[in-house]
Amino acid sequence: MERPELEFFNSLSGTLEIELNNPANPVAGLLNLSADSDAKITAVRLAPEVFVDSTNDFRPLSEAELASTAYLVSSIRLRGEFRDTTVDHEATERMTREKTKWLGGVDVHHIFFEGLHPDEDGNWVIQWGS
Repeated sequence: MERPELEFFNSLSGTLEIELNNPANPVAGLLNLSADSDAKITAVRLAPEVFVDSTNDFRPLSEAELASTAYLVSSIRLRGEFRDTTVDHEATERMTREKTKWLGGVDVHHIFFEGLHPDEDGNWVIQWGS
């Protein structure tokens, strides 16, 4: 299913900031982080950015870009990292991320926004990379 109106939206970058009641820990000298098995999410934020080829750097979105519509529909069904849960609003990661598991706890490692993509059921999957 092609959605050209999502081209700009899916070209955005951003890191999901996940706050836990117990801080995540580095994994054996790697860049990976792991959460304790009993850690709970206290806040989730995403600050989207645009990559600028001419400066080889990122910039924040303009007011016009923040106010633009990426996909003009009355509602959208989203799935996050936890593939069995679909929600009907923008709080997808806040509602589903605690169900994910990565190295024994909440997945705090896959946090780089990689776009929205449709699945075979008509839902949209939020892609997060590491």
